[in-house]
Amino acid sequence: MWEYYNPVKINFGRSIRSKIFSKINSDKILLICSKKGKQRFISDKILSKIVIEKNIIWLDQINDTPDIQEIDNHISNLKDEKFELIIAFGGGSVIDSAKAIFFYYNCKNKNLTIKDLISRDVKINFKKKVSLLVLPTTSGTGSEVTQFATIWDKQNKKKYSIDNERIFPDFAFIDSELTDGLPEDITLYTGLDAINQSIESMWNKNASDFTIHLAIKSLKLGFNSIKNIFKKKDSPLFRNNMSQSSMLSGLCISQTRTAICHSISYPLTSHYSVPHGLACSFTMLEVLKKVIKKDDGRFKKLATELGISNGKASDLISLFEDFNRKCQIKEKIKYYINDLDLLLELVPEMYTKERADKCLVSFDLKDIKRIVANSYQNS
Repeated sequence: MWEYYNPVKINFGRSIRSKIFSKINSDKILLICSKKGKQRFISDKILSKIVIEKNIIWLDQINDTPDIQEIDNHISNLKDEKFELIIAFGGGSVIDSAKAIFFYYNCKNKNLTIKDLISRDVKINFKKKVSLLVLPTTSGTGSEVTQFATIWDKQNKKKYSIDNERIFPDFAFIDSELTDGLPEDITLYTGLDAINQSIESMWNKNASDFTIHLAIKSLKLGFNSIKNIFKKKDSPLFRNNMSQSSMLSGLCISQTRTAICHSISYPLTSHYSVPHGLACSFTMLEVLKKVIKKDDGRFKKLATELGISNGKASDLISLFEDFNRKCQIKEKIKYYINDLDLLLELVPEMYTKERADKCLVSFDLKDIKRIVANSYQNS
């Protein structure tokens, strides 16, 4: 038995953003993006029409790994601005920031801080007044279809999450044209995020036949598409497939949530600024070696779909080993953290019981230390 819930109205396809106007009923819009994103939006042949025809309030100072204090400052600067629609235009950091601001503006109590919204102990009076429409410009986080927002406390080197059904976006316009020409490193790291989210949903106790089906589709698209990066090939089909892989990974984790790889990843990002997708994929191979021993048929099915002719789940390990080598995961991690001892110092921060318990097999601190060491030395 299983259930599935995701209320986001998804609009997918190249040039699908041309349909966005039918969803905009407000004359006053808060548009959240980065500084570069603002220039892209204004110069876009389709989206520029919104700038001409609507009253736009720009919040164009969103940076990577959105900081809790920065978001509180943005909210304070907006003061008593009135709008009925928020448009988020950017990658996962922009969308997560927009979700936090969207959550705040739909709360009756305006004395709340972002920390209050994160806390499960604070009573929140919520009344929907503002809608959220997202336009992702990268392919990886799947944030356009999830109820999560990652917020960082850079001063204290901590990661927080808003996990609330109220922050599901109302509309997602997933137009792979917006990802055309993304630099190779961003394409790879965001793609790794999508792949890791999908595999984490597969070895998850909350997985269902339906999420496993979506995850396999996402992984097949993701693996085949990232091969184009190694071959230095770019194409509309490649970009469309990566956008679809990302979206599907988001649909998966919106049901299962992420697991141990994400738990391990957060200190890597908070302490050493390792890009999120790289940090998550760092331990993916070693975790697979442990969980695959509990295969109930799902990994054999994945192996078959990924082209392993005999369908042996154990051969997935070889496939992931080859994938790690081609992505140069070990070398890229060592660029950010060049000493294993420094990495192992973070192990106590890498264990989150809530995420570890979601896996098909159990993990403790000893497991994490071994996984991290093996990933660093052998990946």
